[in-house]
Amino acid sequence: ILAPEEQRAAVEAAYADTIEISPAAEAEIEPEEVPAAEPPKPAAKKKISKPILAILVVVLLAGGLYGAYFALNSMGIRIPFVSDLINPLPPDPGNLKISTFGINSRFEENSNLGKLFVITGKIRNDYSKPRRSVRIIGKLFAKGKKLSATKAVYAGNVISGPDLAVIDIKGINQRLNKPNLAVAPGKLMPFMVVFANLPDDLEEFTIEVAGSSE
Repeated sequence: ILAPEEQRAAVEAAYADTIEISPAAEAEIEPEEVPAAEPPKPAAKKKISKPILAILVVVLLAGGLYGAYFALNSMGIRIPFVSDLINPLPPDPGNLKISTFGINSRFEENSNLGKLFVITGKIRNDYSKPRRSVRIIGKLFAKGKKLSATKAVYAGNVISGPDLAVIDIKGINQRLNKPNLAVAPGKLMPFMVVFANLPDDLEEFTIEVAGSSE
């Protein structure tokens, strides 16, 4: 067992190589340089191929046209070609620009058929070209809006009063159903519809232009 003095000497010998750093010396030590971090590399950009880009442009343009079409269509404006492609108009049967004027009705006595109901009037051609075979449809209604009779004729055919007094029903139909009579643009043409075998409770009638041809 070492004496206290010997123990102290051994401890001092063990730490003889330890060097104490003073605060001044500590300040003189240069810190180790740490390499700067590299800046992050920008993400690689992917290019859109030309075919896909072209498709996107077409889709965007189509969407814009579709939106414009519905906006104008809601205001009653039709776009040439586009409106006809998306929402084509129904074919014109030839009655859209033909109007009726001066419609009158009367009863005539016929020696064979008894009382006749005669409707007369005129049509006007508002087309830019002559129209032929302008077809007129007359309808009779009994009380309660009940359809009683329907008759179709062609404009341009009329029967005089004296003839109506003696003609039979076959002769009436033949004379009022001659087609191919033409009416020029802006001009008027008379028509006549004759009904026989009338209902007792006849209340009203209607006249409409059913169609025509060029």
